[in-house]
Amino acid sequence: VGSARGVLGDGVPSGGEFSQNPNFPPVGLWKSIDGGATFTLIGSPVPVCNNPLLPGGAFLSSFGSLRGVNHVELDPSASSTVYAGVFGRGIRRSTDSGATFAQIFKPASSSSSDRTEFAATHLANGKTRIYAGDGANSSTGTAFYRADDATQSAGGLFDGTNNTAAWKKLTSDDRTNPYYATFNYCTGQCVYDNFVVSPAGHPDEVYVGGSYQYGEYGFRSNGRAVVHSTDAGEHWGDMTFDATTAPVPPGSYASTYPPMLVAPNGMHPDQHALVVSPNNSGLFFEASDGGVVRSSGSFTDISSQCDSRAIGAASMITCHNLLSSVPSHLFSSNKGLSTLQFSTLSVDPTNPKHLQGGTQDNGTFETYGSAVQWPQIIYGDGGESGFDIGNPAIRFNQFFLGATDVNFQNGDPTKWVIIGGPLIQSGEAVEFYWPELMDPTVSGTMYTGFQHVWRTFDNGGNQAYLEANCPEFTVSFDDPGCGDWVPLGGANGDLTSSFWGDRDLTLGFPSVVAQVERFAGDTGTMWVATDSGRLFITNNANAANQADVTYTRIDSLASNDPERFISSVYIDPANKNHVWVSYSGYNSHTPSTPGHVFEVTYNPGAGTATWTDLSYDLSDLPITDLVRDDTTGDLYAASDFGVMKLANSGSAWTEAGGGLPKVEVSSLTIVPNARLLYAATHGRSAWKLTLP
Repeated sequence: VGSARGVLGDGVPSGGEFSQNPNFPPVGLWKSIDGGATFTLIGSPVPVCNNPLLPGGAFLSSFGSLRGVNHVELDPSASSTVYAGVFGRGIRRSTDSGATFAQIFKPASSSSSDRTEFAATHLANGKTRIYAGDGANSSTGTAFYRADDATQSAGGLFDGTNNTAAWKKLTSDDRTNPYYATFNYCTGQCVYDNFVVSPAGHPDEVYVGGSYQYGEYGFRSNGRAVVHSTDAGEHWGDMTFDATTAPVPPGSYASTYPPMLVAPNGMHPDQHALVVSPNNSGLFFEASDGGVVRSSGSFTDISSQCDSRAIGAASMITCHNLLSSVPSHLFSSNKGLSTLQFSTLSVDPTNPKHLQGGTQDNGTFETYGSAVQWPQIIYGDGGESGFDIGNPAIRFNQFFLGATDVNFQNGDPTKWVIIGGPLIQSGEAVEFYWPELMDPTVSGTMYTGFQHVWRTFDNGGNQAYLEANCPEFTVSFDDPGCGDWVPLGGANGDLTSSFWGDRDLTLGFPSVVAQVERFAGDTGTMWVATDSGRLFITNNANAANQADVTYTRIDSLASNDPERFISSVYIDPANKNHVWVSYSGYNSHTPSTPGHVFEVTYNPGAGTATWTDLSYDLSDLPITDLVRDDTTGDLYAASDFGVMKLANSGSAWTEAGGGLPKVEVSSLTIVPNARLLYAATHGRSAWKLTLP
């Protein structure tokens, strides 16, 4: 069994990426000889990492990999021979049941982001063939290979410096070459979008999956997210879209590109796994960030579609090659699985059953309370979203890294307008999905966090101007004329700068604003937190002159607050100086200041603040969000394993209700007056709990 470092909180608003708890087992290759009752780490584990957050600065890992082992297979003809794909180390082989290993494939890079995926298959001549796909966080070097005798001596495959000629490279950047099908197949996302599958009993057949080629669909290919060969990688068909010709729906990604005159059934851009039917090697099930897709099991030649495309001669050859074999039909198999990866859920202030939810790589959806009707209102990534307090027909949505937009037309998929130009043009660091909100009291006012907190008083700009000049589908996200955000705080408004003292860096990287919350009891009080553990309050966030906004740093007034990522701040509706704060990361990273949930009280007159640890019997796990039932005083904390509840004045955390899978809950949204708690999960869709 291979194990690797996970990434917790990366890419969701709760953030707090710490990928190796010192109390966790080492990563690498594990072996069991008692049916899985016990395991032993093999593969010459050595200390790696030099991480200052870990005891001794290091953790054990097989083969000295910083990330671990991503794939393991036994030789189809010899069970004592095991192959392991190792991050940054290529393929290692053992012929003595794991006692010793030798390298047989060198990766393009020794970086821990380099991932080698492979498939071993038995040939009629008795030899073992291996298909291998390899790449890192750069398109440079990404390629696909085949070795037709993987059981030969290790030196015959890797000479100690380079791979030998036993590995045939089946990748080319020449568009007239059939090998172009695997060129840059996993783009810069090979570390998580990468698979190689050869159906058992079909050694000449292979599927390769990576990530979508956005600039190719409708031109020289169908996107090449998954390609398929039946002649050992010499020629390929593009599996990404099928042969159907449905019309393009409004607001979909397809509608942004004129060549996309039809919208066949397709796959999600980011590929993770594929299996085939044992009875039909052409019938596959593919798993991605979009869930599960099943093919019909037959293929169709649609290469005639290429002839009407305005592409050059070389691209025309590519197009005919790849579209000569596509699935006749692809079917979504998500019904009942609820696989979407929600980041957050926002609630209409006039209707607690009307929700918007952003999902990773799948757009933003809405519902009016139905469990089955969730129309998509905008494509792409979906982070934070929200409704205007005075006019819920006005909403906002996020894509990623500062790209945000607004809709003045009740979520009409064709009416989104870009408002993030000044934010992106600022060049400030920002979370992948970052804090953004519509003011809970003042219609039109919005706040968002980069290194500064930024503000707009009119939902990003004049509606008529934005709809005429900044429509979602024709203007770049960084257009400086789209949006009227201004940074708050004047010369010292950068809340991540060294002006504010310590905690200006996060593991050596620039810090960013991680949380922004407004007190609904007035028009100016706002709490702000950074990913390095700084916590601020201001009472004049609404100052007419943005430079007049002043902050007070609160965390520096306490001695027991953890120096970790602040994942949420919940403000007491009855007291603007009283909040509950949650932390990501692990106590083992800050052993002298443990804790995941705190009650914080600020006394502005005395200039003091108290941090009361309410973690009690919570396990040492990152908390991703924290909300309070203002009717009962109960607290609800989200984690990678569900939602826990702390009763008012209690000292023991319990599971909050039943029915929720053991899944990462990225955020919580509570509506105390409606007695509803909503949970956005990363991979199991959206859930609700009726509060007592």
